[in-house]
Amino acid sequence: MQMTMLLVSICDKIETMTRDFVCGKNEHSKKPYLIAWKNLSTSNESGGAGLRNIKAMNQTMLMKLGWDLIYKKDDIWMKVIKAKYKCGSDIIPRVNRKPEAFNLWRRI
Repeated sequence: MQMTMLLVSICDKIETMTRDFVCGKNEHSKKPYLIAWKNLSTSNESGGAGLRNIKAMNQTMLMKLGWDLIYKKDDIWMKVIKAKYKCGSDIIPRVNRKPEAFNLWRRI
């Protein structure tokens, strides 16, 4: 989830599995959802359960990688990525995007 853009269908499946787990639903017992997903995914401070939106978390993690490329240039992980994709040492790395490029790099 931290290194690739998840498909919307996968995010929806993860949220469905989370909702089923919280409500006690499984293969053998079909229980109705007693709490709306909106209430479950609302923060604790606002009276919800604090469960996170999978799509938003996925995008946030990918944006963090982009941030790290700009502001954490000395980290070994960032050096490896920059060397592998030959993106130079500019403040904002330049990348020649290719169709066969690694999924992580295309998403950043």
